[in-house]
Amino acid sequence: MESDACFLEQSLTCTICNGIFTDPVVIKCSHSFCQDCLRRYWKNLGKLLCPICKKECSSEEPTLSLAFKNLCESVRTRRYEGQPVVQQELHCPLHDEKVKLFCLEDKQLICVICHTSKMHKKHTCSPIEEAVEDLKVIKII
Repeated sequence: MESDACFLEQSLTCTICNGIFTDPVVIKCSHSFCQDCLRRYWKNLGKLLCPICKKECSSEEPTLSLAFKNLCESVRTRRYEGQPVVQQELHCPLHDEKVKLFCLEDKQLICVICHTSKMHKKHTCSPIEEAVEDLKVIKII
């Protein structure tokens, strides 16, 4: 039963922010992302490519899935009601490196390579654990 819940939560996790989808969208290659995560990714990338398979996307994409959104909200609600949170090692979709930093400007998890790249080079970043504690204090999360 617990492994089923873990599988469900992993299946509903955005590979960009590593959280349960918020306003999930689907693109032609059938990969799903949070709507805002995908928009930020495309803005930072400058191209409309899938973050996972790198297939080219069109400007008509992505498509919002209301049923998928409801499922994600249901799982998120159960999770905050005391269900255990799955701990997993998170990897950057661009570099396949372990995610260790949080970019405060873009509000996204990044790897060390992203931190030194053009996308985040001049941004303020901190280790994930420190960012979580800081954000809890100012009640963002």
